[in-house]
Amino acid sequence: MSRRFLRGLLVLVTAMTLVAAEGASQTPREAKTSSSSESWSPPRTPWGHPDLQGIWTTDAEIGVPIERPVEFGE
Repeated sequence: MSRRFLRGLLVLVTAMTLVAAEGASQTPREAKTSSSSESWSPPRTPWGHPDLQGIWTTDAEIGVPIERPVEFGE
């Protein structure tokens, strides 16, 4: 194997170890209390409807049409 490949593999393993160690530093009790203490509400438009802005995939990307095909009726 080339040294370049081994160096990249070493960097990847080190990064994964650091991420895993960061996640393990919180106890389950701390994680549970921090998420339950905050109440989340979905973003809203100025007139009160849910804000659905974002990136939506098209049927060309995943093969599923967004609208029901005409041949299947209402």
